[in-house]
Amino acid sequence: MDFPTFTVLTTVAGLVAGFVLCWLLMRGGRAAPAPQGWPEVQGELAQARGRIRQLEDERQLAIKNYEDLKHETARARGVTNAVKKDSAPPAEHAAQVAALQAQLAALQAQEQATHADIVKVRADALAEQAQARDYFRSMEKNQQVAAASAQALKLDADRLRQALDLAQKEQARAAQQAAQVPALQARLAALQHHDQDQSNQQAALRGAQGQAAESAEALKRAQARMLALEQENATLRRNAAAIPAPAQAVRPAAAPPVQATQLPVLEEQVLALQNLEKAIKKEFQLLSELQRNVTLTSATRHEFNDSPESRTGNAAAA
Repeated sequence: MDFPTFTVLTTVAGLVAGFVLCWLLMRGGRAAPAPQGWPEVQGELAQARGRIRQLEDERQLAIKNYEDLKHETARARGVTNAVKKDSAPPAEHAAQVAALQAQLAALQAQEQATHADIVKVRADALAEQAQARDYFRSMEKNQQVAAASAQALKLDADRLRQALDLAQKEQARAAQQAAQVPALQARLAALQHHDQDQSNQQAALRGAQGQAAESAEALKRAQARMLALEQENATLRRNAAAIPAPAQAVRPAAAPPVQATQLPVLEEQVLALQNLEKAIKKEFQLLSELQRNVTLTSATRHEFNDSPESRTGNAAAA
């Protein structure tokens, strides 16, 4: 075997070994497990890119070897043609031609196999690149979905926190209102007691008003009686003044004049009527004060009944 043939065979063996190594690497890349996290995905993508670059380099090397093999094949074909042109080839030339033809056939078969392997390596490299690109897109999509889910969870947590704060405020306000219930109930009981007292005072006021009306009627009657007595006293005085002095002297001393006996009685009646009038005025003042107190108490009770505290206390008591 000459040196060019040995060189061609060595090149072909190296090319075949390189393709076998590429095939084993691609098989190992397909059998590798899927990454579990983003750093591992980045590492896997880096490994895939490195493997793609390595396959590209090997493809370029295979193409170069293929070109070299084509040149060697062409040279061997030229040598074969030159040997065929020899009119009287010796026996050794015939053996060499047969060997060269066999080598040429083997080289052509290896060339075809190498070309098929190059096509396969290129297809595998493109498939690996497409798979890595798809995997990278899927990881980016998963990352976007995870970011959206994290944002939604954050919004849900904010809403739950706001609802919890509102519930705590409502609970504190309910506890405060519950603490105010005993005081409101005591105040309501006091107002009810005061309302009962007011009812009693109103009943007493109506009785006092009736008594005042009776006293007023009695005062009117007393005033009319006093006026009649004054008129009668004035009439008696005029009559006494009209009687002449001798006639008065002729009368016996045992019979005193009528006005002398009636004046003390009239004065006592006038004094009693004045005292009665003062008492009636005092009673009227007391009745006015009592009526004013009743009015103020009724206004206070209506104000409390209209207040939100009263409604809260009544709802809590219910």
